Amino acid sequence: MPVISTGLISAPLESLGYRSFSLKDDVRLRQNLRTAMDDRGVSISLGEGMVIVPHADVSDLRADLDVMAELKVGPHAQAERPATGQSRPQ
Repeated sequence: MPVISTGLISAPLESLGYRSFSLKDDVRLRQNLRTAMDDRGVSISLGEGMVIVPHADVSDLRADLDVMAELKVGPHAQAERPATGQSRPQ
């Protein structure tokens, strides 16, 4: 199955002819995206743009994570540097 990555909001690329979008705020856009992906056999393998820094409360990202789950994006984490002793279950 082909895979893509996406963020929940667009980068500012209007000057290049790309319209801005927000998957966070636009329910119809999320529905259209899911339909298009299902019709074409595509899935999202990476949801971009959520950064968790040391001592952050990940519950602040709950709404974003809910949208990613709605789009069937699995969890993915990448450490920019080891955070030994700085992580905690939430």
